[in-house]
Amino acid sequence: MYILSKLPRLRNSELVDFFTKAHTVPRANLHDCASSYGHNPALLCTPAAQQTDHAPMHTAHGGGSFIVGYQQKETVSGFNFVIPTFAAINGGGVHIQDIKIANATDWGDNIQVLDEGGSTIATYYYASAAESGAEADGWLDETFALADVTFAPGQSILIDTVDIASLTFAGKVSTEDTVVETVSGFNFVGNNTPVSLNIQDIKITNATDWGDNIQVLDEGGSTIATYYYASAAESGAEADGWLDETFALADVTFEPGQGLLIDTVDIAEVTIPGVDL
Repeated sequence: MYILSKLPRLRNSELVDFFTKAHTVPRANLHDCASSYGHNPALLCTPAAQQTDHAPMHTAHGGGSFIVGYQQKETVSGFNFVIPTFAAINGGGVHIQDIKIANATDWGDNIQVLDEGGSTIATYYYASAAESGAEADGWLDETFALADVTFAPGQSILIDTVDIASLTFAGKVSTEDTVVETVSGFNFVGNNTPVSLNIQDIKITNATDWGDNIQVLDEGGSTIATYYYASAAESGAEADGWLDETFALADVTFEPGQGLLIDTVDIAEVTIPGVDL
């Protein structure tokens, strides 16, 4: 199944292996790593070469406290299915200008938003202020102004980079579940937390047995693994959940920031759990 064959190509390029290169911190190890950061979890325990001077920290906002930090993710030349791994400080989705990129190619690197058919419905090119004439470096809309777009919580996007680049996601650690209402068809969601996520932690309501599925794509845009949902009554497995090719509950881990395709027959609700601190 070639999902990306429906995308209008801006140039001929190698599609990216979107299995993230970001460092994975299993949920069970959060507190272990937190101890070395003054109880700022390893959400940001990236490899030393990827770290900056901005250490994770506790902060307060609006009478509450939360943990903020950053995570870096390397791209390769071509398409990268990603999802921001931190929430906006003030709540809500992630603003496009908060997705930072280093080693960017002006007028080449871009963010694409996909619809339920896998087609591009919006494209935002990156350019420096010196190139674009805008007030700052950033992602531009069709008027060549800095785009003012917010991506919904749980929404994955396609980032097309000409060369190897480095993306930085920053914000607060989401401890609340992200609930996404799907449409009938393709839904581009993913692991929007900075820790690894087991497939069975992705919950779905109003599911269609043997119809709804999670697909993992390779660097060519082809489906390399499909996990169908079925209730225990239908599958004979020990619980409701996502099944592998043996019809057993799948044991698969998705990396931080990994975009996924969830194909639902009808409208459903998909829940990505927040980080348990």
